[in-house]
Amino acid sequence: MVLMKPMALAPRMVRQLRRVRRVYATGVALCALTLLLQIQQSHGLRQTAVVGVLLGVFTLLLAFTAMLLWRHRRTAHCGTAKRLSPSWAR
Repeated sequence: MVLMKPMALAPRMVRQLRRVRRVYATGVALCALTLLLQIQQSHGLRQTAVVGVLLGVFTLLLAFTAMLLWRHRRTAHCGTAKRLSPSWAR
């Protein structure tokens, strides 16, 4: 397993990622519900395929956003400027 270093993000970006995470989670839930309803009806293969693709896309976006937020673990005493500066510039 590859260990990932914590990554610094600007506070504004963290707020935006948290908002977008809710949108992606809602998209996953709606697509999953729609997919279940489409499978029960047993017709409309094209619609089922489109909903499946959308479910996959929303799931990937949600996972990527969660990974970014996980990598941005909060530090107790670091300032934003220090966290945003690259390690070679310190």
